[in-house]
Amino acid sequence: MITYPKRTILAAILSIPIAVTAHAAPSDTDPAFAIVDNLAASMDINSNGVVTAQEHAAFTDLAWSSMDANSNGFIESSEFLGWDVGLQSVADDRGSGGTYREVKRQLFGQWDQNSDGRVSQSEMREQARNEFAVSDTDGDHTVKTRELSSGSLTMMSLLSAVAATE
Repeated sequence: MITYPKRTILAAILSIPIAVTAHAAPSDTDPAFAIVDNLAASMDINSNGVVTAQEHAAFTDLAWSSMDANSNGFIESSEFLGWDVGLQSVADDRGSGGTYREVKRQLFGQWDQNSDGRVSQSEMREQARNEFAVSDTDGDHTVKTRELSSGSLTMMSLLSAVAATE
C-alpha cells in the first residue's frame, strides 16, 4: 500500500480548483451537515464513536457497489452524478442545485485520476484513503465522525455547494 505524508495530501487537496471554495460552509445546525454527519456515522460499524481506516474502506466498497449501477466495474460520470446521499434535494430547495451539480462534475474529474472518463474501484479507494488520511489529524488510523465529514474534500466541497448562492 502506498502511503503519503499528510502535508503532501493536504497540499494536493488545497490545490484542487473547486469553484465553491469561496462560499461559506453550512453551520453545524444546518440540515445538510446532519446528512453528512449521518453518512459519516453510518461508517462506524461498531458504533464506538470513531471510524477506523478499515470501516472507512468497507464503506467505500459499499458506496462503490451502489454507484456502479450497470455493474461494469467502473463508475461513469452519469452514475456518479446520479448517485446522491440527499444533498441534491437540499441544494435544489436552496436554489444552489446548479452549483451542486457542477461541483459533483468537478469532483468526478478529480476522482478520475487517469482521465479516462470513468472511475475504477482502485481510483475510488485511493481517493477515499487520501481523504481519510487528511481527516486523521493525529495519525492513529481513526477519526471521529465529525472530523471525517469536515476533513473530506468531497464532503467539504458538497457542503459548500449546498451553501452557495447562484
